[in-house]
Amino acid sequence: MSADPLQLGLVASVARPGGNTTGFTFQQDELASKRMELLKEVAPRISRVAFLSNPDHPDNELRVAQRAATALGVQLQPIDMRGPGDFDGALQAVTQASVDALYVVASRQTVASLPRIVSFATKN
Repeated sequence: MSADPLQLGLVASVARPGGNTTGFTFQQDELASKRMELLKEVAPRISRVAFLSNPDHPDNELRVAQRAATALGVQLQPIDMRGPGDFDGALQAVTQASVDALYVVASRQTVASLPRIVSFATKN
């Protein structure tokens, strides 16, 4: 799973989940700050970044990215994309937000929409 099983209350701890739980989690929350740092490094003049994600997905990536953005002097603009029907509206919101860059949170939905996201990003 990509969500935080501890935050969801599914396990007692990641190190010792307890019960009959086995498996792994694909958490990348901690990488959000590094991604923001790299974005600022390759595009030092950015001041506004759109953060495209599903707000219903329980993870900490927005919170971590927000802390990093604040430290870097960048304003993070969350853009919600809950489902495939929200895609066009989300990209319209990105355009209206007049941002310098787009941070896309990886999910099944955004991966499936990757060709459209890349096309949008290269045109804008």
